[in-house]
Amino acid sequence: MEEKATWQRITDKYDYVVAHYLLGFMEDRERLIQRRADTLAEGGMFSCNGAEVSREGDFWKLALENMGLKTDFVTAQIAENQKRFDEFKTLLEKYFSRIRIRLKNILEIFLQEKEKLLLQ
Repeated sequence: MEEKATWQRITDKYDYVVAHYLLGFMEDRERLIQRRADTLAEGGMFSCNGAEVSREGDFWKLALENMGLKTDFVTAQIAENQKRFDEFKTLLEKYFSRIRIRLKNILEIFLQEKEKLLLQ
């Protein structure tokens, strides 16, 4: 995917381009995103993941707080992940006119399960 010859053979435009779990293996993420943008048809959608951020940190922070444990290291990791996420979002905005971010809300799932346990 990183070789120029591969992209020279791709001349069509596509309505939907998927790069799930691919960006983490690329040496030059920006080049891959730029090339994907070039192959996307007008109004098409590029779907990817690997932006270094999820709601998992919120889950662990709450879980550790509930156990009475320190959460400094989790807070620091959440901040670092957010920084990488912000950089990734800026990169996407450079090549795409509209960005929609969906994060799996593991904290919400945890709170729902906790509520169920408390009701039993």
